[in-house]
Amino acid sequence: MPIDPIKLMLEVFESYFPAISNKDMAKALDVKIMTVWNYRNGNGPINNLKSARKVFAKVFNLAALKIVTPIYEFHPVTPHVRMKQDGKRFRGNKLYLFDRKEETKFAKLRSINDKPTKGIYVFYNSQREVVYVGKTQKGDRRTLLDEMNNQLNRIITLYGLNGGKTTRLRKIDLKQGEVVRYFSAYHIPFNNAIHNIEALLIRAYANDNTNFQMAQFKNSLR
Repeated sequence: MPIDPIKLMLEVFESYFPAISNKDMAKALDVKIMTVWNYRNGNGPINNLKSARKVFAKVFNLAALKIVTPIYEFHPVTPHVRMKQDGKRFRGNKLYLFDRKEETKFAKLRSINDKPTKGIYVFYNSQREVVYVGKTQKGDRRTLLDEMNNQLNRIITLYGLNGGKTTRLRKIDLKQGEVVRYFSAYHIPFNNAIHNIEALLIRAYANDNTNFQMAQFKNSLR
């Protein structure tokens, strides 16, 4: 059976960009939404497209727009310790971005199109200054939300004035979540794109508390 080049190309495209809606793909390829729906559900290739080269150009342009998809930007948050039903705290006083009921409103941080969300997140303090840049990639066990909750409990060191008569600076160790007041999160389908964008942000916002190591760039997108 001969290979359908258009079907093959779209299958590759689909594997890397599953978050693109049927409506967006249909518009880019100039076909009906039902045609794309049939393809995605295994009901046959998109066989009414005449030029594979033309299709490739449209798909590539659409893909370029979907490399980084904002999920939330500068969203206010106050990390807190979850409480048990009896009003007592869970052991370890672990901080979370949201309580269990509120977390359902932020489902995209866990999954997009039934696949674990991967990408980059940024934490900001009350002055909207970047305090941490992190990521989770394909192959990682944690979703974006899992990784964000984990990093809230990372111990960081700050320095402040000691109370009383002395004006000496004192060392203060606290959980990162105690200073986080905003976050941004972005869905990115390529591991190397995730790595390189995180590396760029770390280089741009390096500080001595969290992202103090200069990350290296990778040469390919995938």
